[in-house]
Amino acid sequence: MKRKILGISIASVLICSCAARAPVAFESENATPAPPNGQVASLNAALLERQAHEQERSTLMQKILELGSELSDLKSRLQQKPAAPPAPSVADAAAVAAPAAITPSESSAPSASPAKSPAARSVAGAAKARSRLQTPPLTMASRTARETIVIQDTGMIFRVMHGFAKTDFHPSKSLQLQLLQAARAGKRIDIRGRTDAANANQIDREIALQRALNARLLLANNGIHPRKMHIEYKAAGDHVADNSTAEGRARNRRVEIETAGITPDVLEDMAAVIRQDLQ
Repeated sequence: MKRKILGISIASVLICSCAARAPVAFESENATPAPPNGQVASLNAALLERQAHEQERSTLMQKILELGSELSDLKSRLQQKPAAPPAPSVADAAAVAAPAAITPSESSAPSASPAKSPAARSVAGAAKARSRLQTPPLTMASRTARETIVIQDTGMIFRVMHGFAKTDFHPSKSLQLQLLQAARAGKRIDIRGRTDAANANQIDREIALQRALNARLLLANNGIHPRKMHIEYKAAGDHVADNSTAEGRARNRRVEIETAGITPDVLEDMAAVIRQDLQ
């Protein structure tokens, strides 16, 4: 009997101790389950894309820094540039506003003909100057005797003298008639304004320009196309007479209208009419 009671007591103690023991938890029970293969591939792709964006951002930042450096260098160069040229004068502004090609003689003017070497231009200029001096001018019959016509191989030069500081252009009727006929027959018309000044200055430059512009206006008002007319003005130099005398200075205050490209037969007929008027 005692043995049974003792056995029951031992069994009860064992049962109680087993019931009070905490359950054993294994690591595999608390571990997060591994994602499937498709999700791993998606995560890898996202990581690679993020790395590519980071690389692109780094490259763009480098380019921005380089552009900033170039901009700073450009600003420093602009600040080192020389001062802007002075504003154009009244004469230059009027020359630009005129429809015809207006070029001061003091500077080199572009030519419609092909470019020539300096030696060729010098020879051509000397030949032209000799032609002007050797060809005797035909003086038109006029009361003021301020008009001359020079007949050349393919054209004519009409010269009208001006009073001191005068710029108006009022040729005689006979000269105007011959001038318009030559202007219509010619292919190119060069209008040159001149003064009797010994040294170039702004006032005489404006006078020379206005003399040429007034002559051009008369031609344009009589139907001569502006594209045929080319204006040139010069304040000093290019004298046709001795500028040390009053008579020479009066001849040097002038406007010249040269008509070129006239056919020989038309030129011969015009020359005949001029000679007849002089008789």
